[in-house]
Amino acid sequence: MPDPQKETPQVNQDVVTWVRGRLGQQVGRGECWDLAETALSNSGARLSASFGPVTDNADYVWGTPVTDLRQLKPGDIIQMRNFTETDLGRVDVTFADGSGWTDEGGADTTRPHHTAIVDRAPDANGLVVILEQNYGEIGRRVQRNTIHLRNFERDPVTTHETRTRDDNGASERATVVTKVKWQVAGTLWAYRPVAL
Repeated sequence: MPDPQKETPQVNQDVVTWVRGRLGQQVGRGECWDLAETALSNSGARLSASFGPVTDNADYVWGTPVTDLRQLKPGDIIQMRNFTETDLGRVDVTFADGSGWTDEGGADTTRPHHTAIVDRAPDANGLVVILEQNYGEIGRRVQRNTIHLRNFERDPVTTHETRTRDDNGASERATVVTKVKWQVAGTLWAYRPVAL
Protein backbone atom coordinates (compact mmCIF):
# COMPACT_ATOMS: atom_id res chain seq x y z
CA MET A 1 0.00 0.00 0.00
CA PRO A 2 1.35 3.47 -0.88
CA ASP A 3 2.65 5.56 1.98
CA PRO A 4 0.38 8.63 2.39
CA GLN A 5 3.28 10.36 4.16
CA LYS A 6 5.12 10.47 0.84
CA GLU A 7 2.31 12.39 -0.87
CA THR A 8 3.60 15.88 -1.46
CA PRO A 9 1.96 18.84 -3.15
CA GLN A 10 5.25 19.44 -4.96
CA VAL A 11 5.08 16.08 -6.76
CA ASN A 12 1.56 16.86 -8.00
CA GLN A 13 2.70 20.31 -9.13
CA ASP A 14 5.75 18.85 -10.89
CA VAL A 15 3.58 16.26 -12.70
CA VAL A 16 1.05 18.78 -14.03
CA THR A 17 3.73 21.34 -14.94
CA TRP A 18 5.68 18.71 -16.86
CA VAL A 19 2.59 17.53 -18.78
CA ARG A 20 1.43 21.09 -19.59
CA GLY A 21 4.85 21.68 -21.09
CA ARG A 22 4.20 18.87 -23.59
CA LEU A 23 0.86 20.13 -24.98
CA GLY A 24 0.74 19.37 -28.71
CA GLN A 25 3.66 16.91 -28.50
CA GLN A 26 3.74 13.12 -28.49
CA VAL A 27 5.22 11.55 -25.37
CA GLY A 28 6.79 8.11 -25.84
CA ARG A 29 4.78 5.89 -28.20
CA GLY A 30 1.79 8.22 -27.83
CA GLU A 31 -0.11 5.84 -25.56
CA CYS A 32 -2.04 7.31 -22.63
CA TRP A 33 0.03 5.18 -20.22
CA ASP A 34 3.25 6.66 -21.65
CA LEU A 35 2.17 10.19 -20.72
CA ALA A 36 1.40 9.38 -17.07
CA GLU A 37 4.40 7.10 -16.58
CA THR A 38 6.85 9.58 -18.11
CA ALA A 39 5.36 12.47 -16.13
CA LEU A 40 5.83 10.52 -12.89
CA SER A 41 9.37 9.55 -13.85
CA ASN A 42 10.29 13.18 -14.55
CA SER A 43 8.67 14.38 -11.31
CA GLY A 44 10.37 12.15 -8.76
CA ALA A 45 7.32 9.94 -8.18
CA ARG A 46 6.87 6.19 -7.95
CA LEU A 47 5.90 4.52 -11.23
CA SER A 48 2.84 2.37 -11.95
CA ALA A 49 4.80 -0.91 -11.69
CA SER A 50 5.38 -0.04 -8.02
CA PHE A 51 1.68 -0.58 -7.34
CA GLY A 52 0.61 -3.50 -9.52
CA PRO A 53 0.80 -5.23 -12.87
CA VAL A 54 1.48 -3.24 -16.03
CA THR A 55 -0.06 -5.15 -18.92
CA ASP A 56 -1.97 -3.96 -21.98
CA ASN A 57 -5.29 -4.51 -20.23
CA ALA A 58 -4.47 -3.75 -16.58
CA ASP A 59 -6.38 -1.19 -14.53
CA TYR A 60 -3.20 0.64 -13.56
CA VAL A 61 -2.62 2.00 -10.08
CA TRP A 62 -0.70 5.29 -9.97
CA GLY A 63 -0.29 6.07 -6.25
CA THR A 64 -2.51 6.62 -3.23
CA PRO A 65 -6.23 6.17 -4.07
CA VAL A 66 -8.38 9.32 -4.06
CA THR A 67 -11.76 7.92 -3.10
CA ASP A 68 -13.69 11.20 -3.17
CA LEU A 69 -13.41 12.52 -6.73
CA ARG A 70 -14.46 15.98 -5.52
CA GLN A 71 -11.02 16.13 -3.84
CA LEU A 72 -9.02 15.71 -7.06
CA LYS A 73 -6.05 18.05 -7.45
CA PRO A 74 -3.94 19.02 -10.45
CA GLY A 75 -1.37 16.29 -11.01
CA ASP A 76 -3.62 13.45 -9.80
CA ILE A 77 -4.03 10.60 -12.28
CA ILE A 78 -7.36 9.15 -13.41
CA GLN A 79 -7.67 5.57 -14.69
CA MET A 80 -10.80 4.82 -16.73
CA ARG A 81 -12.55 1.63 -17.78
CA ASN A 82 -15.48 1.68 -20.25
CA PHE A 83 -16.05 5.35 -19.41
CA THR A 84 -18.71 7.06 -21.54
CA GLU A 85 -20.28 10.52 -21.40
CA THR A 86 -23.55 11.15 -23.21
CA ASP A 87 -24.86 14.63 -23.98
CA LEU A 88 -28.63 14.49 -23.37
CA GLY A 89 -29.08 18.25 -23.52
CA ARG A 90 -31.20 20.19 -25.98
CA VAL A 91 -31.77 23.70 -27.27
CA ASP A 92 -35.26 24.83 -28.36
CA VAL A 93 -35.44 27.95 -30.54
CA THR A 94 -38.90 29.50 -31.07
CA PHE A 95 -39.75 32.63 -33.10
CA ALA A 96 -42.78 34.86 -32.47
CA ASP A 97 -44.82 33.03 -35.14
CA GLY A 98 -44.26 29.68 -33.39
CA SER A 99 -41.76 28.31 -35.91
CA GLY A 100 -38.26 27.24 -34.90
CA TRP A 101 -36.19 24.15 -34.29
CA THR A 102 -34.73 21.87 -31.67
CA ASP A 103 -31.08 20.83 -31.46
CA GLU A 104 -30.52 17.71 -29.40
CA GLY A 105 -27.21 16.63 -27.86
CA GLY A 106 -26.77 12.92 -28.35
CA ALA A 107 -23.00 12.97 -28.72
CA ASP A 108 -21.12 10.23 -26.88
CA THR A 109 -17.48 10.31 -25.88
CA THR A 110 -15.93 7.01 -24.89
CA ARG A 111 -12.67 6.05 -23.26
CA PRO A 112 -12.68 2.22 -23.03
CA HIS A 113 -9.29 1.81 -21.25
CA HIS A 114 -7.60 5.13 -20.63
CA THR A 115 -5.34 7.18 -18.36
CA ALA A 116 -5.41 10.98 -17.91
CA ILE A 117 -3.83 13.59 -15.64
CA VAL A 118 -5.92 16.19 -13.79
CA ASP A 119 -5.13 19.70 -15.04
CA ARG A 120 -7.76 21.59 -12.99
CA ALA A 121 -9.75 20.36 -10.02
CA PRO A 122 -13.43 19.52 -10.57
CA ASP A 123 -15.92 22.36 -10.45
CA ALA A 124 -19.14 22.21 -8.40
CA ASN A 125 -20.85 20.35 -11.27
CA GLY A 126 -18.24 17.58 -11.46
CA LEU A 127 -16.54 18.87 -14.63
CA VAL A 128 -12.78 18.33 -14.52
CA VAL A 129 -10.11 19.51 -16.96
CA ILE A 130 -7.70 16.74 -17.92
CA LEU A 131 -4.49 16.33 -19.91
CA GLU A 132 -4.29 13.20 -22.05
CA GLN A 133 -2.94 11.67 -25.23
CA ASN A 134 -4.12 8.87 -27.53
CA TYR A 135 -7.63 10.27 -27.65
CA GLY A 136 -9.87 12.05 -30.16
CA GLU A 137 -8.92 14.06 -33.22
CA ILE A 138 -5.49 15.08 -31.95
CA GLY A 139 -4.73 11.43 -31.25
CA ARG A 140 -1.29 10.65 -29.91
CA ARG A 141 -0.35 14.21 -28.97
CA VAL A 142 -0.89 15.71 -25.51
CA GLN A 143 -4.15 17.64 -25.35
CA ARG A 144 -6.43 19.34 -22.84
CA ASN A 145 -10.04 18.15 -22.57
CA THR A 146 -12.85 17.96 -20.02
CA ILE A 147 -14.80 15.05 -18.58
CA HIS A 148 -17.79 14.85 -16.27
CA LEU A 149 -17.16 12.81 -13.16
CA ARG A 150 -20.85 12.23 -12.49
CA ASN A 151 -24.28 12.73 -14.02
CA PHE A 152 -25.19 16.38 -14.25
CA GLU A 153 -28.39 18.23 -15.06
CA ARG A 154 -29.15 21.93 -14.79
CA ASP A 155 -32.58 23.58 -14.82
CA PRO A 156 -33.47 24.91 -18.27
CA VAL A 157 -32.33 28.47 -18.98
CA THR A 158 -34.51 30.75 -21.12
CA THR A 159 -32.98 33.66 -23.03
CA HIS A 160 -34.14 35.96 -25.82
CA GLU A 161 -31.65 36.19 -28.67
CA THR A 162 -31.42 37.22 -32.28
CA ARG A 163 -31.29 34.11 -34.47
CA THR A 164 -31.32 33.54 -38.21
CA ARG A 165 -34.39 31.78 -39.51
CA ASP A 166 -33.94 28.67 -41.63
CA ASP A 167 -36.93 29.38 -43.86
CA ASN A 168 -36.11 32.92 -45.09
CA GLY A 169 -32.68 33.80 -43.70
CA ALA A 170 -34.03 36.78 -41.74
CA SER A 171 -32.62 37.64 -38.32
CA GLU A 172 -35.32 37.82 -35.67
CA ARG A 173 -35.67 37.69 -31.91
CA ALA A 174 -36.35 34.20 -30.64
CA THR A 175 -36.95 32.51 -27.33
CA VAL A 176 -34.11 30.06 -26.67
CA VAL A 177 -34.50 27.39 -24.00
CA THR A 178 -31.27 25.55 -23.19
CA LYS A 179 -31.26 22.36 -21.14
CA VAL A 180 -27.91 20.90 -20.09
CA LYS A 181 -27.81 17.23 -19.13
CA TRP A 182 -24.89 14.78 -19.08
CA GLN A 183 -24.98 11.10 -18.24
CA VAL A 184 -21.83 9.14 -17.40
CA ALA A 185 -21.23 5.40 -17.26
CA GLY A 186 -18.25 3.19 -16.59
CA THR A 187 -15.59 3.30 -13.90
CA LEU A 188 -13.06 5.90 -12.81
CA TRP A 189 -10.26 5.40 -10.30
CA ALA A 190 -8.13 8.32 -9.16
CA TYR A 191 -4.67 8.34 -7.62
CA ARG A 192 -2.37 10.87 -6.00
CA PRO A 193 1.31 10.45 -7.01
CA VAL A 194 3.70 9.27 -4.32
CA ALA A 195 7.23 10.65 -4.02
CA LEU A 196 10.19 8.27 -4.26
